[in-house]
Amino acid sequence: MILPTACGDDDDPGGTAGAGGKDGGSDARGGSGGTGGAKDSGPDRVDAPSDRVDAGGAGGTGGTGGMAGTGGKAGASGAAGKAGAAGTGGTGGTPEAGPDTPIDGPPDISVPPDTGPDGDGGLTCPNPTNATRGRACLVLTPEQITFADAGPLLDGQGTLFIHVFGTPNPGDTTPPLAQIMYPPPNPDAGADSGLPPQTGIYSLPPVIEIDNLPTDIDAGTVYIRTLFVDNPLWLQTQKGLTYGMFVGGYNLNNGVQPPPPLRPVQLTTGMGTVVPQRLTALRRFTSAVVLGLPDGGAPAGDGQGPMSLGAFIQASPANQPVFGGLQVPCVDVTKGPIPVAGFFYSATAGDLNFWIGGQVDDFGVGGSSPAGALVSLTSLGEIPTPQRITITADQYSASIPQITLTGFRPPPDGGVDNVSCPAGDAGSDAGPDVGSDVGDDGASTDGSADDGG
Repeated sequence: MILPTACGDDDDPGGTAGAGGKDGGSDARGGSGGTGGAKDSGPDRVDAPSDRVDAGGAGGTGGTGGMAGTGGKAGASGAAGKAGAAGTGGTGGTPEAGPDTPIDGPPDISVPPDTGPDGDGGLTCPNPTNATRGRACLVLTPEQITFADAGPLLDGQGTLFIHVFGTPNPGDTTPPLAQIMYPPPNPDAGADSGLPPQTGIYSLPPVIEIDNLPTDIDAGTVYIRTLFVDNPLWLQTQKGLTYGMFVGGYNLNNGVQPPPPLRPVQLTTGMGTVVPQRLTALRRFTSAVVLGLPDGGAPAGDGQGPMSLGAFIQASPANQPVFGGLQVPCVDVTKGPIPVAGFFYSATAGDLNFWIGGQVDDFGVGGSSPAGALVSLTSLGEIPTPQRITITADQYSASIPQITLTGFRPPPDGGVDNVSCPAGDAGSDAGPDVGSDVGDDGASTDGSADDGG
């Protein structure tokens, strides 16, 4: 057993429709049109495969006599107001400008106009500009999270990275077929400008178009990975996944062991395809790993080796999915508590209880249940109750006092421990906010606990 995720819909309602203008009555002037409903601040509701957007307010009715009434302003994605009954047609309001920010050259990122009547029709994806290729319209729905108690590092402000691959299991060196960064890079910024441009996770465009994607490989099947990076530490390596990210495109339902594949997206030559994609929050857990064998006993080896933590949704981890965790190259648990910070995620809306287990591969055997490993398990093979985290559905960060290594597995044949940490590397990579990512070798996590399915 290696000890190294919410799939509910985001159902924020749209803005309330504006009230109609008052009738002019016997007054010489017509009534004014009603103001369209204000757009809500949250993301639009997505009803895969169609996207329901907020309805605008209806225009007011004109006065009974005199000059023409003024048409109502258009609400977000709404229609212009109707003309006054006795006058000439009113002028429709100007639609709200969306964050349409194209990137130079293909692929193109933009927010397409709503094609349904009164903002209430199904979303369609325009055809690609190159008729021999395809276009994907990515509909993003981030998981709803509260950032107030997560600290200044995790504030919901970050950068979106989208990569399109021709394989469901890309490696660190697999070249993407297309890639997008949003907000786009500032060409006037110097190389030493620091962090890339940022935006809020709930300020992302509701739809992002990726134009001119190839459809001549694998019968038009591509794989789209979406990473919204809230934690700037990820930018140091841009590898693996860690806490403080919202991720989409992966199939996370079965955990992160083995590494989850990307979900297939079927494109059609010469046509656009709507791709609903939910962004799952990779939440942070913090703790400290301590050696706590019964009666103060000593480990079978020297207490040094690779450490892995795992997040489970039940106390018994045997043959259960792993919903996050942490891997550290080497620690020495005989030197005292080792601070750790890892990630966990909810695969369904009901996953609010998590047990964090740990092990240290004392003999360097490797594998899921290495001989001689120090483990945090009771005599019943369960993770101790104090290592349970109970969260609220919108919680971004949680902590438990410690993860206690309470026993060890029988040593391997021969019982010789030849593993020790290099000088200066006995836990330095396990700090609360440094090097806590879980790599692609078995504990990487993604974001669409249920990306459209």
